[in-house]
Amino acid sequence: MIRAPGAAVEHFEFLQTAPTCPDMALLDALRRDMPATGSVITWNQTFERGINDKLAARNPSAASFLAGVNERVVDLMDVFSDQAYVHPGFRGRTSIKAILPVLVPELSYKALAIPEGATATVRWNEIATGAVSGAEAHRIVADLLAYCALDTRAMVEIWRVLEGRDMGQFYENRPAMSAAGDCCHCAAKLVDMKGQRRTSLSA
Repeated sequence: MIRAPGAAVEHFEFLQTAPTCPDMALLDALRRDMPATGSVITWNQTFERGINDKLAARNPSAASFLAGVNERVVDLMDVFSDQAYVHPGFRGRTSIKAILPVLVPELSYKALAIPEGATATVRWNEIATGAVSGAEAHRIVADLLAYCALDTRAMVEIWRVLEGRDMGQFYENRPAMSAAGDCCHCAAKLVDMKGQRRTSLSA
């Protein structure tokens, strides 16, 4: 989270490890850690908003809160999919994993034990179903948190690059930023990935 221009980045994370539906714990974390105003930065808003809609359908009492979050979503990917910023290194791609190494070469997903979302879903499900435990479960938790943290930092650093390229109008009148790729939001992603309801453990 960046509360104001020039403010330090604050990182919040959530990872449920109990074998129960994570919906309410996730919603509590979002309400606690997400500011009431400002942009909610995502990568692929169609997916992210859809996850919030499904979460709201399962939890009607949270529908108003999640609708408010969706109204504040700004899709960082739009800058690249709309070709407002192009680079030959992107090779026509707009995924965060294609953009990050070009704009912020010191950061990479390649060194992570969990380098992309599909693996994150599988590893989380291993914990959720009790397929792993003990030291292995603790290692997976650490790997998931590292992956989610890089998702958040990647959006922050890409945003900073764009801010330095006179892209300020894209964020006009948006006083605060919450990067929704952090683990608070990853939880919702993992719960609904590929339309599958995860009712036993979460990002």
